[in-house]
Amino acid sequence: MRLYLLRHGRAEDPGPGMSDRDRRLTPAGVREMEGVAAALVRLDLRPDLILTSPLPRAHETAEIVARALGLEGALRAEPRVLSMDLGDLHQIAAENPGAARLLVVGHEPTLSLVAGRLCGGSAIRLKKGGLIRLDVDRCEPGGAELVWLIPPAVLLQGSHE
Repeated sequence: MRLYLLRHGRAEDPGPGMSDRDRRLTPAGVREMEGVAAALVRLDLRPDLILTSPLPRAHETAEIVARALGLEGALRAEPRVLSMDLGDLHQIAAENPGAARLLVVGHEPTLSLVAGRLCGGSAIRLKKGGLIRLDVDRCEPGGAELVWLIPPAVLLQGSHE
């Protein structure tokens, strides 16, 4: 399986009475994710399935990406993404055998921990709007190869031309 891990864009700070779960993308976060989505189009990223955390900031990020890729129908909220571990990833892969290319939009530290475990090491730091590609043979420690990690600053280069 080709696994892409995308961290959500910049979100609003939690205000008085606001739960962390309710945070949305800021206007700057929306613009940045539109730039990241344009980069994914240039990279010809074509996931079979896009799974997102149900939290607003991740779901908004996934919607921006799905729209840019013309894959709105491939987008699905998946509660397990919130605290996903390798067992959850294995179950998700088994439940979606046709998804050879899976894009997961989520949060830290979950994405970094999953990437690090799959590569047989420690967490791989992922900035907001950053993207990791892993080629996964097995959903177990050391069962994947890190193909690339692209920070948002690199993805955003050329998005304002």
